[in-house]
Amino acid sequence: MFRPIRKKKQELSLEESIRVLKEGKLGVFALSDKEYPYALPMNYIYYEEKIYVHSAKKGHKIDLIR
Repeated sequence: MFRPIRKKKQELSLEESIRVLKEGKLGVFALSDKEYPYALPMNYIYYEEKIYVHSAKKGHKIDLIR
């Protein structure tokens, strides 16, 4: 599904990736439809190997996720 990373020295291990997620609180959630990209900053929490974000049940972001 994903292309291999070109700059291997910049690749994070799974442990490093989890550490970044646990220490962080803000990320950029990026989506795309057929017309243009859509990215927005979002607060998140990493808990029990899942990423949770606060969101309304309707809106452009939810439409793109579906």
